[in-house]
Formats: sequence, structure tokens, C-alpha cells
Amino acid sequence: MEENSEQPLLREATESDVAALVALRQAFFDSQIAAGLLDIPEDMVAMLARTTPNLIRGKRNTCLVAPSQGGLVGYIFATIRIVPGASQSAVGSIEETFVADDHRGGGLAAELCRQAIGVLEGRGAERIQLRVLSGNAGARAFWARMGFSENVAILEYDGKTGQGR
Repeated sequence: MEENSEQPLLREATESDVAALVALRQAFFDSQIAAGLLDIPEDMVAMLARTTPNLIRGKRNTCLVAPSQGGLVGYIFATIRIVPGASQSAVGSIEETFVADDHRGGGLAAELCRQAIGVLEGRGAERIQLRVLSGNAGARAFWARMGFSENVAILEYDGKTGQGR
């Protein structure tokens, strides 16, 4: 992989970014499937077309993108979850982060993360969570470098097969 030393300026995603975001999200989900994701939508294309516009429309959502001359090369989607009865009622959640292979290694993912954390904190989040596949060692190492640590393990059971996942 060639390291790209020129970092794109980040900005909030707009309606005009939806088609490019769909393509990036497809690459994100492909990488997640390769790392062991089991909850795979039957019709990925339809799911992405249906859900991607919502990333930029929700008032608690933020979707930052990294544009480059050839289009978008990365994004991060985060939201504020309201947790009734919790000690912190507003909890930030980083839902998806992806940087195209040819733009990795130059700090773009870290900058997407830093800016998203700033947005979430600005909206009142005192705590920020994310989920990472247990088999995705690269992502786990990245998030550890960003200051995240494991707090809760999610164990899964498949009711169709009677097996853990």
C-alpha cells in the first residue's frame, strides 16, 4: 500500500455525497464481512441505498467525509444515543469508520476519529462507544491507539443453528 501524504480536508457529508458514500459503505461492509461479520443483509445494495441518506439527515448524527480529487476516500458516521436512566444521558457512538486502502497509513482515520469525537463532545457526550469485531485485529489496535479500551464483550447466539457466533 502506498502511503498518501496529502490529507484531504474533512467536511460534513451532504446530499450530493450519497452515491459516493454508498460506494464507501459497500467497501466498509465488505471489509467487515472479511473480518467475520455475520449479520449480512440479504440485499446489501438495497440496504445501502435505503439507509445511507439517513446518515446525514438525522439531527443527532454526524457523518464526516474526506474528499479527494477522485471522490470521497473516507468517512466516519457517529451519533448521539439517548440512554434513559443512565448516569450520562447522552452517549456518543461511532458506528462506521472507513478509509480507502490507498489512503491508509497517513493519519486520515485518526483525524476522522478526532473530529467526530469533537462533534460528539460538543453535543454533550461524556462517553463515546463503538463496536469492533473481535477478529478484526487491525481495527482493535487502531481504536486502542485512539484511546478506546474494551469495556463490554457482546456474546452472540444464533437461534436458527443453536450455536454461538
